[in-house]
Amino acid sequence: MATIATAISCECGKKVKAHIYEKHIKTKQHLYVIRPKKTDLSYKQQQYEQNKDLNNCCKNCLKTDIPPCYYISHTNLCVCCSQILAGGTRLCRICKQDKPVELMERPYLYYCKSCANIRIQKPMDCECGATISLSTKYKHQQSQKHLRAMADRLNSK
Repeated sequence: MATIATAISCECGKKVKAHIYEKHIKTKQHLYVIRPKKTDLSYKQQQYEQNKDLNNCCKNCLKTDIPPCYYISHTNLCVCCSQILAGGTRLCRICKQDKPVELMERPYLYYCKSCANIRIQKPMDCECGATISLSTKYKHQQSQKHLRAMADRLNSK
């Protein structure tokens, strides 16, 4: 008599056969869905509560492990939150317009959010010869295509 495979509903939302459930819970796809998002407020609060006495942590944005040069210890705020709470305007380095601090991109407040989005999507040339955007630069530099092109470039010299 043949055994009937039963499907188990996993907490990630998939239905998985019982005999491969243990293997499924170790997969990247399952772990990606299950892990807490770093943007999730409860996750940030939990990290802040664990680290607030040990590291430089901002009580406003709940960021942890802030480098000392960007942390104001007597107020327990990062420099960015301190400037945002103070208000005022900043000059965008791209469009050269005074914009309210709330419209500037964190953490350094150099660019307004609209210019930052354009800057991230703008095509640029990689040293390997490919055309990429700033948002995909890190992923591209880790790709095999980039690594092969750079190795070929070094070998040709």
